[in-house]
Amino acid sequence: MRFTPYIICLLLSTSLLSCLEIGDKIVDWTLAEEGDMVFEGEHHILEEEGIRIFLPKVFKRYSMAEYQQVVKKLLSEGDFNKYLGELELKRNAGGQLYIYFDDESLSTLTVNTTKFEPMSRNDAQQLLGYIRIGNEKELAVDEEFTKVSAKYLGIPEDYVFKSVHKIHSPKTDTEYFNSVYIVSRNNQTVIYHLLTGSDVYFDPFVEKIELR
Repeated sequence: MRFTPYIICLLLSTSLLSCLEIGDKIVDWTLAEEGDMVFEGEHHILEEEGIRIFLPKVFKRYSMAEYQQVVKKLLSEGDFNKYLGELELKRNAGGQLYIYFDDESLSTLTVNTTKFEPMSRNDAQQLLGYIRIGNEKELAVDEEFTKVSAKYLGIPEDYVFKSVHKIHSPKTDTEYFNSVYIVSRNNQTVIYHLLTGSDVYFDPFVEKIELR
């Protein structure tokens, strides 16, 4: 599969998410609903590719070293080393890795860029299956993994993939959301991976991406 190098980057360790204490604080951008017309945010330039992405204003760009310091305060040494390994996999998957963090809702967004990869409907179905299988392998005994939504748009030279899954722990009564977006057009591919403590409507921000 074309996106094989990135599949491992899209799989979550739910126990690690619990350790990171992803917040459930409600802030403006997490209240967006489908049909809303106005979304406040700002553009960020991915300088290596000249791509402009649009994000809620509370998201700030972090270097790898800066982000490590953020999560180091939240994790035990063992969990930190494991998470650091996952970040390194993302950084070494090919292309560039950009990290954004919202310290109000404690949401993390990573953005990977790579060369243009077309995506057929079959590719999208396979990727959705890999994300499901990989996440289910990481579940604790008492955790549940549920698909919230999925979308695929395939127009020659313009492809969009979306998947949102919920991880719920009845034991602790907590839930986390894993959102993946892939945009391929203009000879470029961008992969968003958003981790949040609530189900958010992030589509309008992804739709404002500007690829050269």
